[in-house]
Amino acid sequence: MRLLLEYRIGDPGKYAALAEKAALRAEEAHAWHNARLYWDVKARWHALEKNTEGQRSARLAIAETYVKASEDALRGANPNHFVAWSHLRSAIDILRTIPQTRERVADLHKLVLEYQRVSRSEMKSVFIPLGEVAGMTELSERAREAVKGKSLRDALFALACMGSSPQVDTLRRRVQELAKQFPFQHLIVEEDLNELGKVVGRRPSMLSGTGTAAEEFVRAEMFKQALLDQQLQAFGIVEPAREQINLEHHVRIHDLLPLVISNPFVPEGHEMIYARGLHAGLTGDFLVATHLLAPQLENSIRYLLSQEGTIVSKLTSQGIQNERDLNTLFKEYRTELVTLFGKDLAFDIEGLLVEHFGSNLRNEIAHGLMSYDKFISLQSSYLWWLTLRLCFPEIRRALVEEDREETPSPEERTREAESDIDKS
Repeated sequence: MRLLLEYRIGDPGKYAALAEKAALRAEEAHAWHNARLYWDVKARWHALEKNTEGQRSARLAIAETYVKASEDALRGANPNHFVAWSHLRSAIDILRTIPQTRERVADLHKLVLEYQRVSRSEMKSVFIPLGEVAGMTELSERAREAVKGKSLRDALFALACMGSSPQVDTLRRRVQELAKQFPFQHLIVEEDLNELGKVVGRRPSMLSGTGTAAEEFVRAEMFKQALLDQQLQAFGIVEPAREQINLEHHVRIHDLLPLVISNPFVPEGHEMIYARGLHAGLTGDFLVATHLLAPQLENSIRYLLSQEGTIVSKLTSQGIQNERDLNTLFKEYRTELVTLFGKDLAFDIEGLLVEHFGSNLRNEIAHGLMSYDKFISLQSSYLWWLTLRLCFPEIRRALVEEDREETPSPEERTREAESDIDKS
Protein backbone atom coordinates (compact mmCIF):
# COMPACT_ATOMS: atom_id res chain seq x y z
CA MET A 1 0.00 0.00 0.00
CA ARG A 2 2.89 2.39 0.58
CA LEU A 3 4.04 1.73 -2.97
CA LEU A 4 0.53 2.41 -4.25
CA LEU A 5 0.41 5.63 -2.25
CA GLU A 6 3.74 6.74 -3.65
CA TYR A 7 2.38 6.47 -7.20
CA ARG A 8 -1.16 7.56 -6.23
CA ILE A 9 -2.68 4.36 -7.58
CA GLY A 10 -5.66 2.49 -6.12
CA ASP A 11 -9.02 3.12 -4.50
CA PRO A 12 -8.42 5.11 -1.26
CA GLY A 13 -11.69 3.94 0.32
CA LYS A 14 -10.91 0.29 -0.31
CA TYR A 15 -7.35 0.41 0.95
CA ALA A 16 -8.14 2.64 3.93
CA ALA A 17 -10.59 -0.05 5.08
CA LEU A 18 -7.95 -2.77 4.60
CA ALA A 19 -5.40 -0.74 6.55
CA GLU A 20 -7.87 -0.26 9.40
CA LYS A 21 -8.59 -3.98 9.49
CA ALA A 22 -4.87 -4.76 9.70
CA ALA A 23 -4.37 -2.10 12.38
CA LEU A 24 -7.13 -3.53 14.56
CA ARG A 25 -5.73 -7.03 14.17
CA ALA A 26 -2.30 -5.75 15.27
CA GLU A 27 -3.87 -4.04 18.28
CA GLU A 28 -5.57 -7.28 19.31
CA ALA A 29 -2.09 -8.82 19.41
CA HIS A 30 -0.75 -5.79 21.32
CA ALA A 31 1.67 -5.23 18.42
CA TRP A 32 1.53 -1.46 18.84
CA HIS A 33 4.33 -0.63 16.41
CA ASN A 34 2.67 -2.58 13.61
CA ALA A 35 -0.67 -1.00 14.46
CA ARG A 36 0.87 2.46 14.08
CA LEU A 37 2.21 1.54 10.66
CA TYR A 38 -1.27 0.59 9.45
CA TRP A 39 -3.01 3.57 11.06
CA ASP A 40 -0.44 5.80 9.37
CA VAL A 41 -1.16 4.17 6.01
CA LYS A 42 -4.88 4.65 6.60
CA ALA A 43 -4.31 8.35 7.34
CA ARG A 44 -2.36 8.71 4.09
CA TRP A 45 -5.16 7.10 2.06
CA HIS A 46 -7.64 9.54 3.59
CA ALA A 47 -5.30 12.44 2.83
CA LEU A 48 -5.16 11.29 -0.79
CA GLU A 49 -8.94 11.40 -1.07
CA LYS A 50 -9.14 14.72 0.86
CA ASN A 51 -11.10 13.05 3.68
CA THR A 52 -10.13 15.32 6.58
CA GLU A 53 -12.24 13.58 9.21
CA GLY A 54 -10.96 10.13 8.24
CA GLN A 55 -7.38 11.37 8.40
CA ARG A 56 -8.02 12.92 11.82
CA SER A 57 -9.55 9.67 13.09
CA ALA A 58 -6.53 7.66 11.96
CA ARG A 59 -4.13 10.13 13.61
CA LEU A 60 -6.10 9.86 16.83
CA ALA A 61 -5.81 6.07 16.62
CA ILE A 62 -2.02 6.39 16.34
CA ALA A 63 -1.94 8.47 19.52
CA GLU A 64 -4.13 5.96 21.33
CA THR A 65 -1.72 3.11 20.50
CA TYR A 66 0.83 4.90 22.69
CA VAL A 67 -1.73 5.17 25.49
CA LYS A 68 -2.42 1.44 25.23
CA ALA A 69 1.30 0.68 25.17
CA SER A 70 1.60 2.76 28.34
CA GLU A 71 -1.08 0.65 29.99
CA ASP A 72 0.80 -2.50 28.96
CA ALA A 73 3.97 -1.16 30.59
CA LEU A 74 2.20 -1.02 33.96
CA ARG A 75 0.84 -4.56 33.82
CA GLY A 76 2.55 -7.57 35.33
CA ALA A 77 4.78 -8.05 38.33
CA ASN A 78 7.30 -5.37 37.34
CA PRO A 79 5.48 -2.23 36.16
CA ASN A 80 7.72 0.24 34.35
CA HIS A 81 6.56 3.79 34.99
CA PHE A 82 9.45 5.22 32.98
CA VAL A 83 8.29 3.48 29.81
CA ALA A 84 4.66 4.27 30.66
CA TRP A 85 5.11 8.03 30.91
CA SER A 86 7.37 8.17 27.86
CA HIS A 87 4.65 6.48 25.80
CA LEU A 88 2.13 9.00 27.10
CA ARG A 89 4.44 11.85 26.09
CA SER A 90 4.54 10.42 22.56
CA ALA A 91 0.74 10.33 22.54
CA ILE A 92 0.61 13.94 23.70
CA ASP A 93 3.08 15.03 20.99
CA ILE A 94 0.77 13.58 18.33
CA LEU A 95 -2.45 14.87 19.88
CA ARG A 96 -1.08 18.41 19.94
CA THR A 97 -0.94 18.32 16.14
CA ILE A 98 -4.63 17.36 15.95
CA PRO A 99 -7.39 19.97 16.46
CA GLN A 100 -9.81 19.72 19.37
CA THR A 101 -7.77 17.40 21.59
CA ARG A 102 -6.99 19.79 24.45
CA GLU A 103 -9.02 17.90 27.05
CA ARG A 104 -7.45 14.56 26.14
CA VAL A 105 -3.99 16.12 26.33
CA ALA A 106 -4.77 17.53 29.78
CA ASP A 107 -5.93 14.14 31.05
CA LEU A 108 -2.82 12.38 29.77
CA HIS A 109 -0.58 15.11 31.16
CA LYS A 110 -1.90 14.41 34.65
CA LEU A 111 -0.93 10.77 34.24
CA VAL A 112 2.51 11.77 32.99
CA LEU A 113 3.14 13.81 36.13
CA GLU A 114 1.98 10.92 38.29
CA TYR A 115 4.18 8.34 36.54
CA GLN A 116 7.21 10.63 36.50
CA ARG A 117 7.25 10.80 40.29
CA VAL A 118 7.93 7.08 40.56
CA SER A 119 10.04 6.61 37.43
CA ARG A 120 13.26 8.28 38.60
CA SER A 121 14.48 5.23 40.50
CA GLU A 122 13.70 2.95 37.54
CA MET A 123 16.09 4.87 35.26
CA LYS A 124 19.11 3.57 37.17
CA SER A 125 18.41 0.06 35.89
CA VAL A 126 18.23 1.20 32.25
CA PHE A 127 21.50 3.01 31.59
CA ILE A 128 24.80 1.15 32.00
CA PRO A 129 27.80 3.51 32.43
CA LEU A 130 31.22 2.51 31.16
CA GLY A 131 32.65 2.84 34.64
CA GLU A 132 30.68 -0.12 35.96
CA VAL A 133 32.90 -2.70 34.26
CA ALA A 134 36.47 -3.69 34.89
CA GLY A 135 37.84 -4.11 31.37
CA MET A 136 37.09 -4.10 27.65
CA THR A 137 36.45 -7.85 27.44
CA GLU A 138 33.89 -7.72 30.22
CA LEU A 139 32.31 -4.63 28.67
CA SER A 140 31.89 -6.39 25.31
CA GLU A 141 30.44 -9.50 26.91
CA ARG A 142 27.91 -7.47 28.86
CA ALA A 143 26.92 -5.69 25.67
CA ARG A 144 26.32 -9.00 23.90
CA GLU A 145 24.34 -10.40 26.82
CA ALA A 146 22.17 -7.30 26.98
CA VAL A 147 20.81 -7.88 23.46
CA LYS A 148 20.96 -11.67 23.30
CA GLY A 149 17.69 -13.58 22.96
CA LYS A 150 15.54 -10.47 22.57
CA SER A 151 13.15 -9.42 19.84
CA LEU A 152 14.66 -7.01 17.31
CA ARG A 153 13.03 -3.93 18.82
CA ASP A 154 13.90 -4.90 22.39
CA ALA A 155 17.49 -5.62 21.36
CA LEU A 156 17.80 -2.23 19.63
CA PHE A 157 16.28 -0.51 22.64
CA ALA A 158 18.74 -2.27 24.95
CA LEU A 159 21.63 -1.19 22.72
CA ALA A 160 20.35 2.40 22.65
CA CYS A 161 20.20 2.39 26.46
CA MET A 162 23.71 1.04 27.00
CA GLY A 163 26.50 3.47 27.64
CA SER A 164 25.97 7.20 27.59
CA SER A 165 27.13 10.42 26.04
CA PRO A 166 30.35 11.79 27.59
CA GLN A 167 29.42 13.81 30.66
CA VAL A 168 30.24 17.50 30.36
CA ASP A 169 31.08 17.96 34.04
CA THR A 170 33.35 14.90 34.05
CA LEU A 171 35.12 16.05 30.88
CA ARG A 172 35.72 19.51 32.35
CA ARG A 173 37.23 18.05 35.53
CA ARG A 174 39.38 15.70 33.46
CA VAL A 175 40.73 18.56 31.33
CA GLN A 176 41.48 20.65 34.39
CA GLU A 177 43.31 17.76 36.03
CA LEU A 178 45.35 17.04 32.87
CA ALA A 179 46.30 20.71 32.60
CA LYS A 180 47.67 20.54 36.14
CA GLN A 181 49.52 17.25 35.59
CA PHE A 182 50.98 18.10 32.16
CA PRO A 183 51.12 21.91 31.97
CA PHE A 184 53.78 22.15 29.25
CA GLN A 185 51.59 20.26 26.74
CA HIS A 186 48.95 22.95 27.09
CA LEU A 187 51.19 26.01 26.80
CA ILE A 188 51.36 26.01 23.00
CA VAL A 189 48.66 26.92 20.51
CA GLU A 190 47.30 23.76 18.89
CA GLU A 191 46.01 23.56 15.32
CA ASP A 192 43.64 20.97 13.90
CA LEU A 193 44.47 19.81 10.37
CA ASN A 194 42.24 18.01 7.89
CA GLU A 195 43.32 15.19 5.59
CA LEU A 196 44.74 17.74 3.12
CA GLY A 197 46.93 19.27 5.78
CA LYS A 198 44.91 22.48 5.97
CA VAL A 199 44.28 24.22 9.28
CA VAL A 200 40.57 23.90 10.12
CA GLY A 201 40.63 24.66 13.83
CA ARG A 202 42.82 26.42 16.38
CA ARG A 203 42.91 25.84 20.13
CA PRO A 204 44.41 28.72 22.13
CA SER A 205 47.20 28.22 24.62
CA MET A 206 46.33 27.69 28.26
CA LEU A 207 48.07 31.02 28.92
CA SER A 208 46.85 32.89 25.84
CA GLY A 209 44.44 35.04 27.82
CA THR A 210 41.42 35.08 30.04
CA GLY A 211 37.67 35.22 29.57
CA THR A 212 36.54 33.76 26.24
CA ALA A 213 40.00 32.42 25.37
CA ALA A 214 40.15 30.48 28.62
CA GLU A 215 36.80 28.84 27.94
CA GLU A 216 37.80 28.10 24.32
CA PHE A 217 40.88 26.26 25.57
CA VAL A 218 38.86 24.15 28.02
CA ARG A 219 36.09 23.34 25.50
CA ALA A 220 38.55 22.33 22.78
CA GLU A 221 40.24 19.91 25.18
CA MET A 222 36.85 18.63 26.34
CA PHE A 223 35.89 17.77 22.76
CA LYS A 224 39.17 15.90 22.32
CA GLN A 225 38.54 13.91 25.48
CA ALA A 226 34.95 13.19 24.41
CA LEU A 227 36.28 11.77 21.16
CA LEU A 228 38.23 9.15 23.11
CA ASP A 229 35.13 8.22 25.12
CA GLN A 230 33.06 7.88 21.95
CA GLN A 231 35.61 5.55 20.37
CA LEU A 232 35.82 3.44 23.53
CA GLN A 233 32.06 3.07 23.64
CA ALA A 234 31.79 2.19 19.94
CA PHE A 235 34.51 -0.45 20.28
CA GLY A 236 33.42 -1.94 23.60
CA ILE A 237 29.62 -1.69 23.40
CA VAL A 238 28.17 -0.75 20.03
CA GLU A 239 30.10 -3.10 17.78
CA PRO A 240 29.78 -6.27 19.93
CA ALA A 241 26.05 -5.66 20.43
CA ARG A 242 25.50 -4.86 16.76
CA GLU A 243 27.28 -8.06 15.77
CA GLN A 244 25.13 -10.10 18.19
CA ILE A 245 21.92 -8.59 16.81
CA ASN A 246 22.96 -9.51 13.27
CA LEU A 247 23.73 -13.07 14.36
CA GLU A 248 20.18 -13.52 15.69
CA HIS A 249 18.13 -11.43 13.25
CA HIS A 250 17.94 -11.09 9.49
CA VAL A 251 16.94 -7.44 9.48
CA ARG A 252 15.16 -5.79 6.54
CA ILE A 253 14.66 -2.08 6.03
CA HIS A 254 10.92 -2.56 6.58
CA ASP A 255 11.63 -4.02 10.03
CA LEU A 256 12.99 -0.65 11.15
CA LEU A 257 10.07 1.47 9.94
CA PRO A 258 8.10 1.03 13.19
CA LEU A 259 10.93 2.84 15.01
CA VAL A 260 10.55 5.98 12.91
CA ILE A 261 6.88 6.14 11.91
CA SER A 262 4.97 8.73 14.00
CA ASN A 263 8.22 9.52 15.80
CA PRO A 264 8.48 13.09 17.15
CA PHE A 265 12.18 13.15 16.22
CA VAL A 266 11.57 12.15 12.57
CA PRO A 267 9.73 14.68 10.36
CA GLU A 268 6.96 13.25 8.20
CA GLY A 269 8.31 12.16 4.83
CA HIS A 270 11.77 11.34 6.22
CA GLU A 271 10.90 7.96 7.75
CA MET A 272 12.29 5.83 4.93
CA ILE A 273 15.56 7.79 4.87
CA TYR A 274 16.04 7.10 8.57
CA ALA A 275 15.05 3.45 8.17
CA ARG A 276 17.55 2.95 5.33
CA GLY A 277 20.29 4.75 7.24
CA LEU A 278 19.69 2.74 10.41
CA HIS A 279 19.59 -0.49 8.40
CA ALA A 280 22.85 0.33 6.63
CA GLY A 281 24.60 1.00 9.92
CA LEU A 282 23.16 -2.07 11.59
CA THR A 283 24.46 -4.26 8.76
CA GLY A 284 27.87 -2.55 8.72
CA ASP A 285 27.57 -0.32 5.64
CA PHE A 286 28.74 2.85 7.35
CA LEU A 287 29.54 4.59 4.07
CA VAL A 288 25.82 4.67 3.28
CA ALA A 289 24.72 5.09 6.90
CA THR A 290 26.76 8.22 7.58
CA HIS A 291 25.76 9.88 4.30
CA LEU A 292 22.08 9.31 5.09
CA LEU A 293 22.00 9.92 8.83
CA ALA A 294 24.26 12.94 9.35
CA PRO A 295 22.13 15.37 7.27
CA GLN A 296 18.93 13.86 8.67
CA LEU A 297 20.13 14.50 12.22
CA GLU A 298 20.73 18.14 11.31
CA ASN A 299 17.26 18.43 9.81
CA SER A 300 15.62 16.74 12.80
CA ILE A 301 17.34 19.16 15.18
CA ARG A 302 15.98 22.08 13.14
CA TYR A 303 12.57 20.40 13.18
CA LEU A 304 12.54 20.04 16.98
CA LEU A 305 13.62 23.66 17.42
CA SER A 306 10.90 24.87 15.07
CA GLN A 307 8.33 22.79 16.97
CA GLU A 308 9.33 24.76 20.07
CA GLY A 309 8.82 28.06 18.27
CA THR A 310 12.44 28.81 17.35
CA ILE A 311 12.97 30.43 13.94
CA VAL A 312 15.51 28.18 12.22
CA SER A 313 15.74 30.07 8.92
CA LYS A 314 17.10 33.49 8.07
CA LEU A 315 15.67 36.07 5.67
CA THR A 316 18.08 37.61 3.16
CA SER A 317 17.75 41.12 1.74
CA GLN A 318 16.32 39.52 -1.41
CA GLY A 319 13.53 37.90 0.61
CA ILE A 320 15.05 34.38 0.39
CA GLN A 321 14.64 32.16 3.45
CA ASN A 322 17.67 29.92 3.95
CA GLU A 323 17.77 27.25 6.62
CA ARG A 324 20.40 27.80 9.30
CA ASP A 325 23.03 25.06 9.30
CA LEU A 326 23.99 23.07 12.37
CA ASN A 327 27.08 25.17 13.06
CA THR A 328 24.93 28.29 13.26
CA LEU A 329 22.28 26.59 15.38
CA PHE A 330 24.85 25.71 18.06
CA LYS A 331 26.17 29.26 18.05
CA GLU A 332 22.81 31.02 18.25
CA TYR A 333 20.53 28.53 20.03
CA ARG A 334 22.78 26.64 22.42
CA THR A 335 20.47 27.26 25.36
CA GLU A 336 17.46 25.95 23.43
CA LEU A 337 19.41 22.86 22.34
CA VAL A 338 20.47 22.11 25.91
CA THR A 339 16.81 22.39 26.92
CA LEU A 340 15.83 19.92 24.19
CA PHE A 341 18.60 17.36 24.69
CA GLY A 342 20.24 18.02 28.05
CA LYS A 343 23.77 19.39 28.32
CA ASP A 344 25.57 16.04 27.84
CA LEU A 345 23.70 14.92 24.74
CA ALA A 346 23.83 18.42 23.19
CA PHE A 347 27.61 18.53 23.76
CA ASP A 348 27.91 15.03 22.28
CA ILE A 349 26.02 16.00 19.12
CA GLU A 350 28.06 19.17 18.70
CA GLY A 351 31.38 17.37 19.07
CA LEU A 352 30.36 14.52 16.80
CA LEU A 353 28.97 16.59 13.96
CA VAL A 354 30.37 20.13 13.86
CA GLU A 355 33.24 20.73 16.27
CA HIS A 356 36.72 20.74 14.67
CA PHE A 357 38.39 19.35 17.80
CA GLY A 358 35.74 16.62 17.93
CA SER A 359 34.78 14.38 15.01
CA ASN A 360 33.31 17.15 12.81
CA LEU A 361 31.53 14.47 10.74
CA ARG A 362 28.74 16.66 9.41
CA ASN A 363 31.12 19.16 7.83
CA GLU A 364 33.55 16.58 6.48
CA ILE A 365 30.74 14.51 4.93
CA ALA A 366 28.94 17.52 3.48
CA HIS A 367 32.09 18.77 1.75
CA GLY A 368 33.32 15.36 0.58
CA LEU A 369 36.49 15.50 2.67
CA MET A 370 36.35 12.00 4.15
CA SER A 371 38.23 9.16 2.51
CA TYR A 372 36.67 5.71 2.28
CA ASP A 373 38.75 4.34 5.16
CA LYS A 374 37.51 7.06 7.48
CA PHE A 375 33.93 5.96 6.98
CA ILE A 376 34.79 2.47 8.23
CA SER A 377 35.62 3.82 11.67
CA LEU A 378 34.51 3.84 15.26
CA GLN A 379 33.20 7.38 14.81
CA SER A 380 30.80 6.20 12.09
CA SER A 381 29.65 3.41 14.39
CA TYR A 382 29.10 5.90 17.19
CA LEU A 383 27.12 8.22 14.88
CA TRP A 384 24.84 5.32 13.99
CA TRP A 385 24.37 4.41 17.67
CA LEU A 386 23.61 8.00 18.65
CA THR A 387 21.01 8.25 15.89
CA LEU A 388 19.41 5.01 17.08
CA ARG A 389 19.34 6.43 20.61
CA LEU A 390 17.62 9.62 19.45
CA CYS A 391 14.97 7.57 17.62
CA PHE A 392 13.72 6.36 21.02
CA PRO A 393 11.97 9.50 22.37
CA GLU A 394 11.66 7.97 25.83
CA ILE A 395 15.45 7.85 26.18
CA ARG A 396 15.92 11.48 25.15
CA ARG A 397 13.19 12.57 27.56
CA ALA A 398 14.72 10.61 30.40
CA LEU A 399 18.10 12.23 29.76
CA VAL A 400 16.52 15.67 29.81
CA GLU A 401 14.71 14.84 33.05
CA GLU A 402 18.02 13.83 34.64
CA ASP A 403 19.53 17.10 33.48
CA ARG A 404 16.92 19.31 35.16
CA GLU A 405 19.40 20.56 37.74
CA GLU A 406 20.62 24.07 37.03
CA THR A 407 23.30 24.21 34.35
CA PRO A 408 26.15 26.72 34.94
CA SER A 409 25.89 29.84 32.81
CA PRO A 410 28.57 30.67 30.19
CA GLU A 411 29.86 33.42 32.52
CA GLU A 412 30.21 30.94 35.39
CA ARG A 413 32.03 28.46 33.16
CA THR A 414 34.39 31.21 31.97
CA ARG A 415 35.21 32.25 35.54
CA GLU A 416 35.82 28.61 36.48
CA ALA A 417 38.13 28.14 33.48
CA GLU A 418 40.10 31.30 34.39
CA SER A 419 40.46 30.13 37.99
CA ASP A 420 41.76 26.69 36.98
CA ILE A 421 44.26 28.21 34.53
CA ASP A 422 45.54 30.54 37.27
CA LYS A 423 45.98 27.57 39.60
CA SER A 424 47.85 25.60 36.89
